[in-house]
Amino acid sequence: MRHRVLKEALDLVGGTPFGGPNWCGRFVLLTLQNAGLVPEWKAVDDAPGAMVCSRLQLVKNPMAGDIIKFTVHYGIFLGFTYGERYSQRIRIGRLIRDIDVVSVDGGSYKDAVYMSRRPMHPKTEFYSIEGILT
Repeated sequence: MRHRVLKEALDLVGGTPFGGPNWCGRFVLLTLQNAGLVPEWKAVDDAPGAMVCSRLQLVKNPMAGDIIKFTVHYGIFLGFTYGERYSQRIRIGRLIRDIDVVSVDGGSYKDAVYMSRRPMHPKTEFYSIEGILT
């Protein structure tokens, strides 16, 4: 089922299925529903992303397809990449590597569904879809 969530999210890249405020959360809900999960969940107009996350378990080790929350922005987590571009660092022995988060996001500054790569931030949260997979 995770592959269906990923397919639905990636199929929406470049599109603008919504408009108006908070549509990053509506994008997340639509992706889960299009994948055949949570058809009964209804968007709460002022906070659909928060509603979705309130029904999922907060996790430290996300898997592709989980929900990612960047402070007040939501997306579908794809994975981590490692590089030297950003300032957020972790120490692995003597080697210092940077961690980026890759996701599919809706809304925000691009007013479309888009792929995003951004530095891992200490306040980034991940919510597992494991409990709703059928």
